[in-house]
Amino acid sequence: SGATLTETQFDNLWNTVQGETPADWNWNGNAQDLCIQRVHLRNLFVRLTLQYYADQSQHYGRYTLDRSESSTNAPVEIPERDEAFTAYVVRGSCLGLYGTDGNLQFRDILQDGEVVYTCRDGIWYRGTGYFGTRVGPTVRHPSPEEFVDALMAFMDPQVPVRPENILTSKEDLLAAIINYLSVGAYDNQSFAFGEARQALIDALANFTGSSTENP
Repeated sequence: SGATLTETQFDNLWNTVQGETPADWNWNGNAQDLCIQRVHLRNLFVRLTLQYYADQSQHYGRYTLDRSESSTNAPVEIPERDEAFTAYVVRGSCLGLYGTDGNLQFRDILQDGEVVYTCRDGIWYRGTGYFGTRVGPTVRHPSPEEFVDALMAFMDPQVPVRPENILTSKEDLLAAIINYLSVGAYDNQSFAFGEARQALIDALANFTGSSTENP
């Protein structure tokens, strides 16, 4: 008939078992003559949720949704800043995430059944609150070789130390760094890792002169 079903009517129709008629149907026909064919489209869509960490301007990142990576839509803010924006989009759609500075931080070809992104302090994270994984902008981390080279250059006797630094030597700071990395390489070391981290913070503060003991 082309009539639009209400949500209740649709649910009744969907849940009807073979040999019966939908609960709200006023039909006196033979239920055995009724054939209901279900076509499930869930796998064609992705449940996408975008949100701001808080309703404050520093969190107002923008986004685009396009059919391909060649974005043609202008970046826009989430419709309701103080609430999560959830939409079902066609699987394979291209999501673009932009920082508060307007620069593109990340693109995602949506494939998962459900995904959540949160913008916090102008940076997008996959997940919610402080528990998300940062996705943009990309931060380059030094390779192990570059890190070792930097430490060796730092330990070179020709690299001067502040004359007023009498609390922590280069050797002390290097030992604190190595201990921090060694403890952090093993699982289930939460207490020891906390101690190693604090020792490194103290060593850095003393070495750089930022502690109250060595202004």
